This record gives sequence, structure tokens and C-alpha cells, in this order.
Amino acid sequence: MAQIDLTDNERDGIGELMNVGVGKAAAALGRLVKAEVELSVPRIFLVPLDEIEKHTPVTGNQPIAGSYSSFDGPLVGALGFVVPAASRRQFLVLVLGDEFDSDEAEVLEQDLLLEIGNIICNACIAGISNAFKIDLTTAPPTFFAASPREALAEMTGSRSNGQMLLVELDFALRSGELRVYLWMAMDEAATDRFRVHLGRYLAELGL
Repeated sequence: MAQIDLTDNERDGIGELMNVGVGKAAAALGRLVKAEVELSVPRIFLVPLDEIEKHTPVTGNQPIAGSYSSFDGPLVGALGFVVPAASRRQFLVLVLGDEFDSDEAEVLEQDLLLEIGNIICNACIAGISNAFKIDLTTAPPTFFAASPREALAEMTGSRSNGQMLLVELDFALRSGELRVYLWMAMDEAATDRFRVHLGRYLAELGL
């Protein structure tokens, strides 16, 4: 499948939707980690599911890690929060500092990714639901540590057709920053419906 292009208006509209969710998530994350959290303006890409590995940094055989929540309603899919393989240790240090037991790192990582992913994904899904005036229900978050292809298969039920809305974010605390990703996976029919709803939303804004 060839990469699918978004129009400039669609990209701006999705960026605005994600910005609202990300802004709310940053405030909630700040309360969680007791420090100011900055999440950058989202960078938006729409790529085929079978090309996701080309768009996610991979270091050797190290798995990426994250959590995802499935959503259902007029739009069906899954939204995941993804930390690249090379940044997993940095993510823990950034959020917790250096003072944690390395023997507990795996459990701490899972708990953090579930909690932070839940905050970010729920905020973004709620933003989309409100903007499109539709009801979307979300499932509890699921943790994963796997290759991009394995993680995607878990999110989509091994489906390879469809598109991934790939959102790049820079996650920053006072002690540093790292790049994280949101994966919004939908099949072709759901992607088409998403773009219809997005077109209506943009029309309401006069764009």
C-alpha cells in the first residue's frame, strides 16, 4: 500500500483535535508527577498499517513499550501511547528520577505506561468525540512491550489493512525531554468515516 496523504486542512484539523486532548493530558500528567509537563504541538502522519515499522524508531531487537485503549461507536479502532525502545529507560528516569530500584523497573514501567497512556488516550478520544459530536466508548488500557509489528497486531487483532494515524509528540519535564508517539489504528471503513466527520468539523469552523 502506498502512503496516503492528508490535505493541509485535514492535517491542521487533526492537529487541533489532538492539541486539545494533549493539553488536558499535560495538566493531568503534571498533577500525577508533581512537575510541569509539556507536550509539544502534535505532528500528524497517515500511513498504511503494513508500513508502521518504517515510521517508528527501532533499536536492534529491543521492543517498544506502551499501552493502548480500544474505542467503539461510530468510529472503531484503537489508540496507543508508544515509547520507542531506546527511550524506555529515559522515560522512567524522566518521570521518576534516578531514585528507583532497578529490580522494580519492569513493574514501574508497566504501571506508568498504563496510567500515563490512559490519561493521554482518554483525553484525545474525548476530544475527538466532543468535536465530532459522537459517542465513543473506550476499553480499559492494555500494556504491551513488543516489536512495532507485534504491538500493532495486538492493537488491531492482526489486521494488516487500513491506516494508522501516527502522531509524534515531544514529552518534556524540567529534567529533559523525549519523543513519544500516539498510534490511532483504524480499518479502511473507519478511516473513511473519520475523514467524513473531520470534514464536517472543519466546515463548522469555516475551513
